[in-house]
Parts: sequence; C-alpha cells; structure tokens
Amino acid sequence: MKHSVSKLAKHRVSLFAVVGVINTLVDIVLLNILRIATHTTTDQSNKLIVLNLISASTVALLSFYLNRRFVFKAQDTKNHMIVPFLLITLSGIFILQSLVIKFTLHRFDPIAQFFMDLGQHLPIIKNFSFNFYEANIAKVCATAASMVWNYTWYQKVIFKKN
Repeated sequence: MKHSVSKLAKHRVSLFAVVGVINTLVDIVLLNILRIATHTTTDQSNKLIVLNLISASTVALLSFYLNRRFVFKAQDTKNHMIVPFLLITLSGIFILQSLVIKFTLHRFDPIAQFFMDLGQHLPIIKNFSFNFYEANIAKVCATAASMVWNYTWYQKVIFKKN
C-alpha cells in the first residue's frame, strides 16, 4: 500500500510539473506580448510586476481546469472550489511572484548575459534583447516559487481526498 501511494504521489507531482510547464509557457508568452506592446523594460519593475499580475492571473483559470482534470482527477470538485483556488493562486501571484520578481530582477544579470551571448548563435532568438532575458529569468524564478506554493495548498485545500 505504501509503495502504491508513493508511486501515485510521484506520478501526481510529474503531472503537476507538466501542467506547470504548459501554464508557464502560456504565461511567459502572454507576459512578453504585454511587455512588448507596452514598451516595458526591466528598469520599470513596478510596471513589469503589473503586467505579470495580468498574465499570471489569466493563466490561473487554465491552471484550475488542468489541475482539476488531469493532476488531481477531482471530478467531484465543485465549481465553488474556484474561489479558494483563486485565493491561493492569486496570493501566490500577487504576493509571492511580485516579491520574487522584485528581488531577482537584475540579480541574475550574468546569466541573462550568458543567454544573450548564446542567443547570438541561434538565428531564431538572435535579436532578443538583454531586457528580454533579464525579465524572463525573473519570471521563471517567480513561477518556480509559486509552483511550490500552489502544489502544497492545492493538495491540502482544493483537491484533497476525503
């Protein structure tokens, strides 16, 4: 019994990671569309945080559906669970992600420079700016932090087994 629970837990974490990657890709694409459309640079950290709040909040609804359907397989989870789901998810976005972006922005500039230098050899991303790498490294760090937050709370509150 213990072995099957452990196997199920590993499988669930793996599915959660896959859903997280999908959500992250959609979130990053949306954030970059917003960033480019509004001409936001990493020197405008508060504006970048607001754009992140918009993109990440939009993706939260996709996350609810994918996690309910594929990760936690909670067919009996009622639509009223979307309110606590959104409270958990949005607190992760509004508080945790905002703090991580504020803290990590400019702290990983050597890594951003590495990716920019590497990108010069790849035609598809050759014209990406330093600003692009800097903003997206901060976003990935923020997303990783909120994934741990979300998984912990989803399992304990939203999709818990009775």
